[in-house]
Amino acid sequence: MAADQVLSMEVVTADGRFLTASATANSDLFYALCGGGGSTFGVVTSVVVKAFPKIKVTTMTYVLSTGATVSAEQFWAALRVFFNDFIKYTDAGNYEYFRITGTGPGQFMSDMGPWFAPKMSKVELQALVAPMFAQWKAIGVNVEPVYTEYDDFYAAWDASFPTEPWGSNAIRQASRLFPKANWESQAKLNMTFDAIKTVVEDGAYVIAFNIAANPKTGYPVNGVNPAWRNTVMHCILANFWDATAAESVIKAASDKLTFNWMEKLRAVSPGAGAYMSEADYIEPNWQQSFFGSSYSKLLKIKEKYDPNDVFYAHEAVGAEKWDMSEKILGNLPSQNSKLCRV
Repeated sequence: MAADQVLSMEVVTADGRFLTASATANSDLFYALCGGGGSTFGVVTSVVVKAFPKIKVTTMTYVLSTGATVSAEQFWAALRVFFNDFIKYTDAGNYEYFRITGTGPGQFMSDMGPWFAPKMSKVELQALVAPMFAQWKAIGVNVEPVYTEYDDFYAAWDASFPTEPWGSNAIRQASRLFPKANWESQAKLNMTFDAIKTVVEDGAYVIAFNIAANPKTGYPVNGVNPAWRNTVMHCILANFWDATAAESVIKAASDKLTFNWMEKLRAVSPGAGAYMSEADYIEPNWQQSFFGSSYSKLLKIKEKYDPNDVFYAHEAVGAEKWDMSEKILGNLPSQNSKLCRV
């Protein structure tokens, strides 16, 4: 986690003080600022972060899709083979960023962009994924992966992760952090995969990450959502609509994301969490989803450094004390409305 790499911060608090927050100075504020949601504890003016030596990185991209030679059944079978070894890939220090979407009636596509393998050469990454591609070939699925080697992490990141758009009024998204336990039980993995398959078949656009934020070298105690430390997959769902559609159509699409598709994902990951920066705007039980067992401690820190609630952000720590006076589509708090005490 980025928050794990911070050594100290300079902060202006709600009462105008200029403080240093670190593991030894105002350590409670440092704990909160490192992963505790931000926007609600103070104004950070500078950050000191760790520096690391250059490392080599190999990336891989491919496109898996239905078509003349790949049926929907083969597509989902291949995708399941990939899912089976998520723990193996994160244990190897890899990170996979992929999408799953429907491309037409009974047609699907999943592109890998990228498979990111720090400290691995092309040969080493090829060896890691060889069993997966062998199983794909056995079920009749062949892809042409593209491997690229870099001698610097930044160069690999810069080339692999393009700037993403934001701000559309014709999309809503939500997310879920799936725990490692869902891969340690075949029954739980079956339910997890089936839930994702079901929502994609129903029209959901999936952006997902096979990722682990629990490094073998350890991590500092900070405000990061504890769910991250058990995560093997971060999964984002999105629903789109025509911006010119009737309000009833847009509301139906918006509500479907929260109350239908996401309910399926929550049902197969009880007690897990969500990544606040890419989450449902009306995430149910958001204190637990975004902050887990850390919430009560974070709230006490918030009340200590900002007792008069100078700082506010939607569903950030302490936000339950406030409500926006107007709603969009009947249930989405409007950022243009008045902020009222509950």
